[in-house]
Amino acid sequence: IGGRINEAGLFAQIDPTFIELDLLANQVKQQQLRSRIDFDQREEKRYRELIAKGSTSASRVDELEQALRDSRLKLSELNVDEKILRERLLRTRIKAPSGWRVIQREVEPGQRVNEGEVVGAVADFSRLIVPFSLTPQQYAALRDQQNALTVYLPDWQKRQPAKVYRVNPGFDQATRKISVELVLQGTLPAQRGGLRVRLDLSLPERTGAVILPLAAVEESYDEYWITRENGERIQVIRLGRVESTAETLLKVASPKIKPGDRFRLIDKE
Repeated sequence: IGGRINEAGLFAQIDPTFIELDLLANQVKQQQLRSRIDFDQREEKRYRELIAKGSTSASRVDELEQALRDSRLKLSELNVDEKILRERLLRTRIKAPSGWRVIQREVEPGQRVNEGEVVGAVADFSRLIVPFSLTPQQYAALRDQQNALTVYLPDWQKRQPAKVYRVNPGFDQATRKISVELVLQGTLPAQRGGLRVRLDLSLPERTGAVILPLAAVEESYDEYWITRENGERIQVIRLGRVESTAETLLKVASPKIKPGDRFRLIDKE
């Protein structure tokens, strides 16, 4: 597990002994037929010369011609069998793309396997692809930002450039979302799956909520207040925390506030 597929692209080798023996027997039969065809051709030539001299009948030549046709047809059949055996021999070598890594291994050396049995799985970790399901509005925002697109990796606490890798042209009737895959750019601390990736998109807030620094919101007896620059206190509904790499932000809503309003920061010490 974790091993890299070699340059030959070989993942596993099934024992080819019996196929190789069948192929060897096929080669012997072909050699025998070729020798038989050479002999019958010489016999046919000799009997034709005898016919020209009136020393034999034409029926013997007909028999030799029929034998030659049968031998050539048999040789063609053996050639087809040889191709089948060589293809079976080729398929004893289970191939995988060179450079990919093993992520699943289901066999051990010497183990007997059945036809159709899964022997392992490999994956390409030369680039990391992240799947997202986006609403049409989110997808539109992604397209607007794709020239300078970045994602945040919480496990490493760093931002990473990304590009749109693939967009599914289909539409999921259950989620009513669009499947989008992003490929991470640049150097990563580790090339592996299972990483958490956050995609930040700038979208208009349709609920009328605004986002404020934590220091702008005052809590009192499970109620939340903000204060304008002129000292007016306004009760708001807290909708939740917004993760940010720079500071903690809160999303709040009130019919008395709108984006662009200015409020005081409260010293909570």
